[in-house]
Amino acid sequence: MCINAEKPRFLLVPTPFGGISDCPKSYLPLGLLSVATVLHNAGIETEIVDINALASDFTFSNVAEDIMARQPDIIGFSTVGAYYHLTIDMARRCKELIPKTTIIFGGPQATLTDEATVTAFPFVDVVVRGEAERSIIPLYEAISGKRDLMEVPGVTFFSHGQVIRTPDVPLIEDLDLLPDPSYELFPSINNLEIIYVEDGRGCPYRCSFCCTNVFWHKKFRTRSVERVVHLLKKLAFQYGNNKRFVFIQDTPFLSEKRIIQLCEAIKRENLDIRWRCYSRIDHLDETIVHKMADAGCDNIFFGIESGSQRMQKIIGKKLDLSNTINTTRLAFKQGPSYTVSFITGFPDETVEDLESTINLAMALKYDCGKCRDIQLHRLAPLPGSRIYEEYQDKLLLDYSFWGPWNSNCMSDKQLEMIKKYPRIFSSFYYCPTKHYSRKFWLQIHFLIGNLLRMDYAGFILHKDKRLEFPACVSKYHSLVVLPHDYEKKYGRYESLVQVARFFKKVLKQIDLQDHYLCDVMDYELAVTKVRESTDEKPFMVENFEYDVEQIIHSVEINEFHRLPKVVNRKHHTLLFTKNQEKLVTVEIPEALASMFTR
Repeated sequence: MCINAEKPRFLLVPTPFGGISDCPKSYLPLGLLSVATVLHNAGIETEIVDINALASDFTFSNVAEDIMARQPDIIGFSTVGAYYHLTIDMARRCKELIPKTTIIFGGPQATLTDEATVTAFPFVDVVVRGEAERSIIPLYEAISGKRDLMEVPGVTFFSHGQVIRTPDVPLIEDLDLLPDPSYELFPSINNLEIIYVEDGRGCPYRCSFCCTNVFWHKKFRTRSVERVVHLLKKLAFQYGNNKRFVFIQDTPFLSEKRIIQLCEAIKRENLDIRWRCYSRIDHLDETIVHKMADAGCDNIFFGIESGSQRMQKIIGKKLDLSNTINTTRLAFKQGPSYTVSFITGFPDETVEDLESTINLAMALKYDCGKCRDIQLHRLAPLPGSRIYEEYQDKLLLDYSFWGPWNSNCMSDKQLEMIKKYPRIFSSFYYCPTKHYSRKFWLQIHFLIGNLLRMDYAGFILHKDKRLEFPACVSKYHSLVVLPHDYEKKYGRYESLVQVARFFKKVLKQIDLQDHYLCDVMDYELAVTKVRESTDEKPFMVENFEYDVEQIIHSVEINEFHRLPKVVNRKHHTLLFTKNQEKLVTVEIPEALASMFTR
């Protein structure tokens, strides 16, 4: 592994990043940027390669050649679970192109699977575990032949037929000792709308589904308010106030005193910036949220994970849900919006628990004010988590739900690799549930995941008690038809059609087939189809039995607080189209409708 170059060239590669867009999307890899800064400050030639800007699709098939064209001596790959197969394939290809290159893995996934990774994939020369800022220079010196690799703390490697793990590197207790990240080292920095700022590291909680406290050795540390505000001021000057800043930290705002100090410092420095952060709902109240909004906060993300108090105890989240709605309503009635995360598919979750989660998700979406998004995730058994430790021998391959990016780019060879090493790729597996079948869960997740993208239909189902929601979803789940490759099409027209058909069948079962919900769903489907269309002048014609636009307007004018008091019947036909990307609806005579039928 020793390199002969006089000054070895160090390339750093962020993890592939997808989402639901049609191609990879650049993001700021903050951990990698911190390591790059340490290397750069030591006079080591260092470059971050933005593979997400280089890749033409989710296979990242062209990226290894682009990386190796830079003639690196050392490549450091950042890793996370959902994209580990892509990182491994990239590293393998890089090694094949120039075998003398040293391949280093770091980040959460490699740290938590270090021994298995270096054993299964011999082209990975070293795994750097945990925080890399203190070990990266000694590692560079070892690779350069200036010291023994055994002297480098916090690394794992395979040597002479056995895995070697050197002692953990001590955590950096005072994060202010770290240099400010050199953001200019990231090549796409000027093209980003969002700039991440590290506020702290670690989490003091021990949720059963999370591996954060293992990665950070159960320690929680923050940077000083003065240091954070100094960095914000510098970034606002360098890149402009039009950037949005996001504080990165698993649970940054645990201290009310610190939140207030940070907000006051931002105001005192006259920083006219927009920012977002993560928190727990039980650490927020009306006074704190209003101070945050006054200092420029426009969105707060908090994970509730389950709407069942029983499950809160089982998974170790331990939120008191009795005050969640009232707290959220009071805290967010003015000021920033909020984003909420839920997880379903826990081994001990019952149908009743699942329905409680759906109810709370809907209440937070419609009853509390400024909800920006509700996220509904599947449980992924992450290595190092308590759930993984308990169920690692019972994991089942999750063929049906890897998300749109993994489904789009998974090759047969990668699938075989994932099958061969379930403990390395546990994110692609699921834990069996004790109280309902996997098919039931897939149907429920499909219905609710898509319903959350049908604002008006979801609101009516949530508010009109005659519709027996969400119990009706559990009771009649077998009526849903899952589209082909549905996991790639969440929120798309094809999926929403199946959701609408399902609820129309349910309405018939409960003898409410004439409910105006049918028209509202058809209206939302028409809007979605026209908006998704790539035609120059898309259009769609739909017949209605109710004054559907009056219903929509009534819901909007009441800010989704209550159902329309009056619902008028009105048999009519609407033409949906776009004019300069703006949706337009026009009522047309029924006799003309056939002219627009394709």
